[in-house]
Amino acid sequence: MSGQNNETIVLHLIVVGFHHKKGCLVEYCYPPFDTNAGTDDNTGVDNHSTPSDVTSGDIEDNSAKTSATDTTTPAEPLVGDQRPQPPVDTIVLPEIWKTLPSLALPDGSHNHERDGIYFHLPDLLDHNRTVFGVSCYRQINANKLKAKTSDVTRGTVQKSVVVLSRLPLYGLIEAKLEMITHAYFRELDFSKVSLLEETYHNLNAQLSPQLMTSPELYVGLATRQLVVDFHHKILVLFKLLLLERKVLFYKSPVKPLCVSILSLCSLMPGLIRRGLSHCSVSVHTKHSRQYSADVELSPLKETDEFFVLGAGNQRSTADTTACDGVDGDSGDSADPFVDNTAADTVDKACAPTPTDTTLITESHKIVTKDESDDDLLYERDEVLSARSSNRSSNRSSTKSSTKSSPVKEHREVTAQRSQSVFYDTEPEPTTAGDEVAADGRTQSSTTTTTERIETPPILKLLDEDCGLPLEIFSCGAYLQPYLSLTYLDVLTDVRVRSCLVGATNFLFKQKKDIFDVIVELDAGKVDILDAELRKQLALTTEDLRFAEYLTKTVLTDGENGDIFVDGTGWEGSDEWVRYQFKVYLLHLLRSSEMDENSKDYQSFNTHFVNAWRTTHNYKMWSSVSHPSVFEVTCGHPFGGQLSISDMKLKISQYVLS
Repeated sequence: MSGQNNETIVLHLIVVGFHHKKGCLVEYCYPPFDTNAGTDDNTGVDNHSTPSDVTSGDIEDNSAKTSATDTTTPAEPLVGDQRPQPPVDTIVLPEIWKTLPSLALPDGSHNHERDGIYFHLPDLLDHNRTVFGVSCYRQINANKLKAKTSDVTRGTVQKSVVVLSRLPLYGLIEAKLEMITHAYFRELDFSKVSLLEETYHNLNAQLSPQLMTSPELYVGLATRQLVVDFHHKILVLFKLLLLERKVLFYKSPVKPLCVSILSLCSLMPGLIRRGLSHCSVSVHTKHSRQYSADVELSPLKETDEFFVLGAGNQRSTADTTACDGVDGDSGDSADPFVDNTAADTVDKACAPTPTDTTLITESHKIVTKDESDDDLLYERDEVLSARSSNRSSNRSSTKSSTKSSPVKEHREVTAQRSQSVFYDTEPEPTTAGDEVAADGRTQSSTTTTTERIETPPILKLLDEDCGLPLEIFSCGAYLQPYLSLTYLDVLTDVRVRSCLVGATNFLFKQKKDIFDVIVELDAGKVDILDAELRKQLALTTEDLRFAEYLTKTVLTDGENGDIFVDGTGWEGSDEWVRYQFKVYLLHLLRSSEMDENSKDYQSFNTHFVNAWRTTHNYKMWSSVSHPSVFEVTCGHPFGGQLSISDMKLKISQYVLS
């Protein structure tokens, strides 16, 4: 790409406008797209970074309106007195970015004066990597414009200012972009683009990879609000994320939709920071199509080694994994903007991954482009088999040591829950010879050794040492905070193993054969369409305790807190909610290594854990040993004996559901 180097965080700053005949169009781009990358076989039009107000009849494929019913063909170019200004060439988008205008200007945007959109695109150089898009949409009365072009024929003008970034700094970029968009519209003359060029350079000067490890990464996300909206169902959504199913979030306008999806992802430790590198959908224009906007999933490239055919994401219970083509080199290449020194050592390609006892099951069928690739697969299998056997021996030794220790595996929920949640073991009831330390744990006043072995606080356990983040979005599993109608048919492709997408168009909700779960944000409704999946996502008594604790803490903090400092304390804050789910996940990972008939295993719902162990993310995690996880006490963090309050909670949950 011209005008940039490999160290820039912001790739492009773009203006997308709505043309009354041709739909959404890219009107300005800085720096301009690479001519080679942007050449369209159907048009052959060169690339320019000049604002484009006048459209040409030769660029029909780049500018079709994203609508299921809009089949209007572009009108012939006007000449003579009909066109007071000379025509300007339209910017030609790279082939795999043809859907960018429809993502930046969402469906139904005319119903709102402003909106914010987060979306994902494939990288132009490496289609398996993700480019993160942030768009600020505005609508203005056309009569207010100082310089009105000939294509302005309606009462309002709709435009979006878009930033394409290498890093998922959604909220931070949007906060800066909103101010720029406001200033750009305040000029009332969209030909003045010097401000946009300055913004591009300023953003690259201000944004750095170090922000990925700072609190700024979560600016704009609202995990507390997610708990308020869904109450106990927030845990259902979290467990659903682990199962890698096809999930649709539905709401309008777009910004709260995108924020809700990314807030849910932020509950998964490290997922926003290091787990979205391969979550974008790579599409290209159909060769035989009815409408110029029709696209389909991009085919495998020659460099893609293999993919796995299956239906693990479908409503059948077959243990299979469908992987999109992934460049064998891209999975192992280091991200120049994220610290990958502690990344998982296992190959990130879509190789079949081992379970506890076997590496490849008969339900997996490997499809290679030629027989020469088999040797590479066998070498990988041998490496993973060796690692799996080593891990099994480590697991056995760890289990034996755990059984020999006097740690209590089943504990009652005590009144000190809010203090003990920082640790993965419950404080023992104090006796006459014990003293309570400031952190809530007991200290013996005698010189004898304590009977219980304390494990370190979970706060000290690094995500990388625990095998986090889990590889939820890779190998045909996609995350799109917003999708336009153009992508509806793409989701039916067999290579789409799973997806978590957001949409504002009602037609998405009608395609119930595509999705396993439909989440309506306005109503706080989670519609699980598969009976078997409902059984897997049923909350146990221990799960209900955890969800109740989350909900009460967040709601109490909201009721009693000052409006100026609400959510800024620790308990009930966004960071606190994310920490609770990290505690939950680590206990879940630890307990998943236990026997299926054990109480620790069953406390997370046996059906759920069994289904989770067949997913791609769990197989990748279990293929490598993570000793830090075995420092966590086995069992549910809210385990304990059944009580009257548990019965009331179950009845209440049954009535609400």
